[in-house]
Amino acid sequence: MKSGTMAGRVSEINNNLTEKALVIGIRGSRQSQSEAEQSTHELASLVEAAGADVIDSMICPVQQIQVRSYIGSGKVEEIGNLRKAHDVNLIAIDVALSPPQQRNLERDWNCKVIDRTGIILDIFARRAATREGQLQVELAQLKYRLPRLTRMWEHLSRLGAGIGTRGPGETQLEVDRRRIRSRLDKLECDLVKIKKRRKIQRENRRRSGVLSVALVGYTNAGKSSLLNRLTGSDVAVRDQLFVTLDPTIRQLVLPNQQTITVSDTVGFISRLPHELVAAFHATLEEVIEADLLLHVIDSATPDREEQILDVEKVLKELGVEATPIIRIYNKVDLQPDWSPGQSPGPADTVSVSTVNGYGIDELLGKLVQFQSQMSARATLFIPYKDTGIIASIRDRCEIFSETFEAEGTRLQVLAKSALLSKYNMYVVVEPELQSFTKGDAGE
Repeated sequence: MKSGTMAGRVSEINNNLTEKALVIGIRGSRQSQSEAEQSTHELASLVEAAGADVIDSMICPVQQIQVRSYIGSGKVEEIGNLRKAHDVNLIAIDVALSPPQQRNLERDWNCKVIDRTGIILDIFARRAATREGQLQVELAQLKYRLPRLTRMWEHLSRLGAGIGTRGPGETQLEVDRRRIRSRLDKLECDLVKIKKRRKIQRENRRRSGVLSVALVGYTNAGKSSLLNRLTGSDVAVRDQLFVTLDPTIRQLVLPNQQTITVSDTVGFISRLPHELVAAFHATLEEVIEADLLLHVIDSATPDREEQILDVEKVLKELGVEATPIIRIYNKVDLQPDWSPGQSPGPADTVSVSTVNGYGIDELLGKLVQFQSQMSARATLFIPYKDTGIIASIRDRCEIFSETFEAEGTRLQVLAKSALLSKYNMYVVVEPELQSFTKGDAGE
C-alpha cells in the first residue's frame, strides 16, 4: 500500500514538473494560411518532443514586424489573456526572436518565452548521445545564449543609481560572458580535432575505393529505418523529430558483392537554425564528402513538396547541390490508394516501404548501377611473388575473369578509379578494354 502511495506521489510530482505550453504560429504577409498552419503544427510537435504539454495554439497574422515584440501590442495582450485562461507557464513562438524581443515578451506575459531555435536546441541537447554530438549541441547552445545573458542578470542591473548600487550586475554579466567565450574556444578546438579524425577516416575509405553514400532528408522521413533495412543494423527508430543526431556509418554489401558505406545523419527541418548548421558541420561533412546522396522523402505526408524544397535549400547551403542524388519516396504503404507499381514521384525515383521491404531490391539495383558508372574497368597482372595482394583486390573490386599464367595471375576488374590508381604498377594496357565513366554509361 505504501509503495503504491509513493508511486502516486512521484507521478504527481512529475506531472507538476511538466511544462504547459501555448504555441503561437506566425503568418507573414507572403504566407498562405495553410503554410502557417503546417508550420504551427510542426512547432507543436517540436514542443512535445522537447517534453512539454501543448495546451492550445493560435496563429498571429503579422503584416509588419514590430521591433519591440515582433507582433503587435494588440496580439500581445490577446495572447497574454489566453495564457492566463489556460494557466500555461511556457509560450513557444514560431519565429527566431531577437534577445530584446524575447525579454520584452517575457515581461509582458510573465512567463518563459522560447522561439523556434531555442526549442530545436533543447531537443538536440536531450537527444545527443555521443561525445561529439554533445560538444556540437553545447557549442550551438552557448552561441545562442551569449547575447541573451542580460535577461538572466536584469534583477541586478535594475538596482539603479546611487552609492552601493553600481557594478554588480554588469560585473557578473561580464564574468559570465568571459566564461562562455572561453568555453566556446575550447569546444571549437575539440571539434577541430574531431573534424581531423573524421577526415582521416574518410580518406582511408576513399583510398580503399569504397563508394560513400549518405542518407539525407527531412526529420522523421525514415532515414534510420532505411539504413536498418539495407544493412541489417539496429539504429534507434521512433516516430519523433530528431531521433538521430550523431552520424551512423554502416557497411552495405551490394548484390554484386561489392561493399559500400551508408551514413545516416541528422535530419533537416524548415528554417533549420544557422547555429545548428554551423555547429554540426563536422557531422554534415559526411554529406559534403559523399559520392552519392539518397534523399529520403516521406511520401505519406501532405507537406512532402515543401519538405523536399527545405532539404534542397539546406543542401545548397552545404554546397552539395552538384552531388548525384537519388530521390527515395518512403512510406508508400501508408498511402490509402497506393498499390505496388505506382510511384508518387517522377520516373527516375524509387518508391520504398521500410516496413514491408517493397522497392528495396530496385534501390539496390540503382546503387549497383551507380557504382558501376563511377568505376573503371581494367586488366591487372599480378606476379606470383605478389600473390598476397589478390585477396585485397577481391574484396575491393568486382572481378570478371581470373586467369592463371606462367608468371602470374591476370584479372579483369571493375573498381573506383581512385582505387585502381593504387594498383597502377599491375595495370596492363589493352586497347580493347575501355574504361567508362558516369557520362559514358548511357551510351
